Amino acid sequence: MSARCNPRYVRGLHLAARIASLGVLALGAAMLIGWLIGHPALRDLPSAWAMHPLTALTFLLQGGASWLQQGGPVGGRSIRWARAMALLAVALASCELTGHLSGASVENWLHRAPLGRFLPEGLMAPNTALAMVFMGVSLLLLPSTFPRLCRLAQTMAIAAMVVAFLPAVGYLFQIATFTRLRAGYNPMAATSALGFLFAGAAVLASHPERTFMALLCSDRLGGRMLRRLLPALVLAPILLGLLGIWAQRAWGFDAPFGIGLMVTGLVVFTTSLLWWHSSIFERLEAALSDSETKLRTLIDASPDVIMIRDREGRYLLANPAFGRMVGLPVSGILGRTDDAIFEPATARRIQEHDRRVIASESPLSDEIAIRTPAREDRIYDSSKYPYYAPDGTLSGVMAISRDITERKRLEAQLRGQYEKLKELDKLKGDFVNAVSHDLRSPLTSILGYAEFLEDEIGGALTPQQQEFVSQIEKSTKRLEGMVTDLLDFARLDAGTFRLHCEEADLVGRIRDLVDSLRPQAEEHRLTLQTELPGEPLMRVLDPQRIDRVLANLIGNALKFTPEGGRILVKLAEDGEGLLCEVTDTGIGIAPEDLPKLFQRFTQLEAGARMKAGTGLGLSISKAQVEAHGGWIGVRSAPGKGSTFWFRLPYGVPPQCRRESRAS
Repeated sequence: MSARCNPRYVRGLHLAARIASLGVLALGAAMLIGWLIGHPALRDLPSAWAMHPLTALTFLLQGGASWLQQGGPVGGRSIRWARAMALLAVALASCELTGHLSGASVENWLHRAPLGRFLPEGLMAPNTALAMVFMGVSLLLLPSTFPRLCRLAQTMAIAAMVVAFLPAVGYLFQIATFTRLRAGYNPMAATSALGFLFAGAAVLASHPERTFMALLCSDRLGGRMLRRLLPALVLAPILLGLLGIWAQRAWGFDAPFGIGLMVTGLVVFTTSLLWWHSSIFERLEAALSDSETKLRTLIDASPDVIMIRDREGRYLLANPAFGRMVGLPVSGILGRTDDAIFEPATARRIQEHDRRVIASESPLSDEIAIRTPAREDRIYDSSKYPYYAPDGTLSGVMAISRDITERKRLEAQLRGQYEKLKELDKLKGDFVNAVSHDLRSPLTSILGYAEFLEDEIGGALTPQQQEFVSQIEKSTKRLEGMVTDLLDFARLDAGTFRLHCEEADLVGRIRDLVDSLRPQAEEHRLTLQTELPGEPLMRVLDPQRIDRVLANLIGNALKFTPEGGRILVKLAEDGEGLLCEVTDTGIGIAPEDLPKLFQRFTQLEAGARMKAGTGLGLSISKAQVEAHGGWIGVRSAPGKGSTFWFRLPYGVPPQCRRESRAS
């Protein structure tokens, strides 16, 4: 379908074509059946309405051919049958037309045949035969996919309608000379004229998107004007003519008065119609001019380069931004090609992109370097689109280009800074890894000797000395935990973090961990409780990593819960796996701080005041839980405590399966 046709109008005309085809088919069938069965209501009509049986047969063939062509594929069986029926109708009408010239016709043979008793004396009217030939040829050519043949088919249908329209006017205004070609010839029946008008309408409406009929279903100004004026211009002269005849008969006026009345009516009607449509066109032209002004202003004011080139590469449109880019006025760009504006290499690249857009009929985006008249290299991000003419044909390329030179410069700077940051991050990781390993050995020695002193292997200690040793041991363990966090952080960064999985009872491990931390809770006057299943829960996991996660969550609860508070550690099974929760009655966390909790080296204000750790504990706990295929999260509100939870899904963790296959 042409791009200018409104689908709603096309569907309406297709329906009208089917109705008209059915009308022609019914007219021919009714008249032919009347002759065959001798029905007086269909056969013995007044002479003006009596249709020759061969005319009825050809109408039956043409109506059937027109009906079969509605929506059938070119080359399909229905189209082949339609062409055969149209060809037979052309043959019959041609024989009748030849009979008027030579005296030999198809009736001479049919009268000797068994069907001869159904035929009247005389030939088909010559103007009827001529219109039949035109209409039959039109139906033969109509299914073609070639535009010229389609145009010829519609032209032949219009010729048949013109031949039939004259007798119709003759019967309407009782002008006998209009009903026949010349004196002595049979007149065309009024029913035949009506049939031709319907058949021609069916041909024209069956493919409205083709050739000049596309104007009738167009949404543009020409289509709207045609749909407004055509019915009025066709009906007005007919109605005014009938009014003149009625005036002559009613009041006894002579023919010149009737003609004068019709001419006066036509002048008044056409003048009013012209004035009305002129006012409409005036408003439309003003609206169009306003729209063009807005569009032109937008294009001219745009900092982006906008242009349109035809298929030969000649510029049809360019805005001032394009002129500034190439150092030429817009008037010096239009009509020229890229070879006359750009350097040869740039012109070849632009032309190659244009060919790709035209060949694929799809958009294309690319970056292109342009040397300005000031000998400065600029980079443009260019987007090209197919440019279609008003009739829907591909006429060239439309392009919109934006200067991204500054953006590319900033991107290069950012890339350089990013590479520097990556190098610094690597140095940081190497430093953390080295320091962690270097600190672990002396810390182990310090912790070992502190335990020797605590066990009084070197001799008895005074109570004050025992307190000092206890503080040394606590600080060393805290420092050892920080070193462990740093090592895990280094392994996560390097991608060498691994689980060491085994089957373990999670209930027992939680109970043991809570028992080991109970003295610390009692020291802070906190209640540390558990809600655990009564039976062991055996799961494949890394026990030491899960212990670290639990120790971290419970340790945070111990730090941030005021004296007299309560901490509850729960473990339960749900539909997704094992859910462990650590709930406290501490100070709580503000909603805006919740997203920061699991970020590396991040401490909230309360933690920073207490100097509690490195800020790696929760981020490493998150990594350890996720390595088990689980999830970790928090629910909290200021002054209402917090609940940190993690879930371990059923089954063997993916990393454990990979290690099992590797071993």
